[in-house]
Amino acid sequence: SGNFDAVRLPAFALKLDGSSGPRKIDGQLKSNLLLRPGRNAATMEKLELRANITEPGLQPLVLTLGGNAGTDARGAQWALQGALNNNKFDSTGSAAFSAAVPAVQANARFDRLDLNQVLAPSAGSAASAATPAAPGDTPVALDGLTAVNGRFNVSAGQLVFRQYQVADAKFDAALDNGTLRVTRLAGNAWGGSIDASGVAEAKSKRISVKLVANGVDANALLKDVAGKDLLEGTGRISADLSTSGASLGA
Repeated sequence: SGNFDAVRLPAFALKLDGSSGPRKIDGQLKSNLLLRPGRNAATMEKLELRANITEPGLQPLVLTLGGNAGTDARGAQWALQGALNNNKFDSTGSAAFSAAVPAVQANARFDRLDLNQVLAPSAGSAASAATPAAPGDTPVALDGLTAVNGRFNVSAGQLVFRQYQVADAKFDAALDNGTLRVTRLAGNAWGGSIDASGVAEAKSKRISVKLVANGVDANALLKDVAGKDLLEGTGRISADLSTSGASLGA
């Protein structure tokens, strides 16, 4: 129903069935859809999405989403709640398309965020602490930092990535003109607390990281980070690293 300025499609339903490389997805999306052709705008109200995602070597994922989202020629905005394999999350944010590079403001909170389920073929298994080193002539690839500008705030009751597990994780970052500034990466790990910050620059290929870990199990930390069994005890560890060069060897 509606007119030439606004067309309403109540209880709009869309069946999903597709693939991207080896990854397959199927599911269904339902929403009250409002189209404004003159503004190139669309709004989804009471959105409901359920999707099954499978990929060889990864645990099957079930994604559910609910909430509202909208987009037009100038930008997009969303307020969503959902779950990834029963791990609840919510996200709010907006994106602006008026500049040459899109600008994104995003906030997200997860009960548990296991990146191994999404990114790594060793999902659900204990990753080896000693990761084989990449060849020295491997380029330092930071070009992806130029794709968007924005500010990002993410928190997770538990964050898992490879062999690292961080409780009560908090991540605040800003991306501007190819420079990523992580103003805060904090949480509890190795029996203590960690607080880190860093900068990565796409143009100069410079990376710097500062880290302070208090009350941590030194042996557990070194095994996870370096694959070394050198020290025992609890302590305070600090690091201040700066790198530059077009290749990993440099």
